Amino acid sequence: SRMYLNKSDAASGASRINAVSANQITFVASTSGCNPSSQDVIMYAWAKTPGAIGIGKYTGNNSSTGTGPYVIVDDGASGFKPAFLMVKRTDSSDHWYIGDAARNTFNPLNKEVYANLLNTEATQVVFDFTANGFQARNNYAMLNADGGNYIYIAFAEEPFGLNNRAR
Repeated sequence: SRMYLNKSDAASGASRINAVSANQITFVASTSGCNPSSQDVIMYAWAKTPGAIGIGKYTGNNSSTGTGPYVIVDDGASGFKPAFLMVKRTDSSDHWYIGDAARNTFNPLNKEVYANLLNTEATQVVFDFTANGFQARNNYAMLNADGGNYIYIAFAEEPFGLNNRAR
């Protein structure tokens, strides 16, 4: 399936990527949607990098008491403390949440922006950054609906385990 960073849509349709190798990404030829031969396309591509970039998914539990999903980045390895976190619900239409340690210098994270909106910074308590990941602190459907499916990308505050302490 596919998603667009400038839209709030749920994941849908076939992927527009045909193949990925170490040095090349091939797109599916198309007359609509993503057709690099007839329109400008911007594509962001990241690779999981233990200790630096965590990419994964989690399932929401609708907890509003600070016992929301606890996500260890790095696929269950030692994890890392995020400096940047982007989350998107995939099974429902909602916004691309972005939180970071630059504007939130201590927990809880309560300053965020949305990749698909032109809004100014919003202020709601949504996550804590931990020594090895992050934890949801509310039951907003955008980030923690019961059974909701979410994807995330996190970049480490101190890459490669140089500093793995709680906030």
